[in-house]
Amino acid sequence: MFRYTRERLRKILLRRAQRAQEKKKDSVVMKEKNNGQISFEYKISPNYSNYTIAGAHGGLQPGGLITANIFSERTAIPKRITHRLTEEGGLGEIIEEDKKDAIIRDVLFSLSMTPNTAKSLGKWLIEKAEEYERHFVKVAAKEESDG
Repeated sequence: MFRYTRERLRKILLRRAQRAQEKKKDSVVMKEKNNGQISFEYKISPNYSNYTIAGAHGGLQPGGLITANIFSERTAIPKRITHRLTEEGGLGEIIEEDKKDAIIRDVLFSLSMTPNTAKSLGKWLIEKAEEYERHFVKVAAKEESDG
């Protein structure tokens, strides 16, 4: 069994913390400019995916983070469908369908964030929704009045 001194454990933990900091630096490349500005360069993860979402469900976590379970919605996929066969051997009308009468919410992923990040994300989403309304609602209203 290994036994480490406090100093040895401290060095191991310090080295792990330094590695974690180095990984964080690699994930977002920041470039400082002389005029007090900062630029962020975005990298696309190999695991990047785009989802159309319908909502979120979540709440506060014991560690102080806010978690949002992001979901999409769809109608239920039938377990089984039975068709009548036509005289030619093709598919005819559906005569039986084993399907739940429900809307399915597929939980796609979960976001956990600090309260400050949640506020910032919420503010950004509201700004984008308002930008959409200013642009597209005016366009639709103009098209209606022209038509």
